[in-house]
Amino acid sequence: MNTFERELRKAVSAAGREDRARYVGRAAYLELDSGLHAKLQFVTQGIADRYGALQLSAISRTRGEIDRVTVRFEDVWGGQAPYLWRCDGKTEWYGAVPTPGDMEILARQIETFCALYEQDPRQEMCGMGY
Repeated sequence: MNTFERELRKAVSAAGREDRARYVGRAAYLELDSGLHAKLQFVTQGIADRYGALQLSAISRTRGEIDRVTVRFEDVWGGQAPYLWRCDGKTEWYGAVPTPGDMEILARQIETFCALYEQDPRQEMCGMGY
């Protein structure tokens, strides 16, 4: 398991979605309702090998990517937020290692994004699916 997958597993677990997750390379895929999936991956922000954000994408099997948002660590953790740094074949946190509390904050971002594409039981009862 690579560092990206290990850190994605922490965030997905904190969001309570580990039972609906699959990991491929450096990405996590979460099964959502109605044939949709969320793709999570660490991304750089203009500096090579410095992964300072988590990109969340909503993917439809028939329409492809339908939405994407980038969650910057500095926005959710504040100040001089840590980032994953890849150097000399190793990937590790630079600045500080996120605490379980930090991962909970990131997990809330994941959960909020996923909830946008989950079925609302009230609409389902009325036959008004997404």
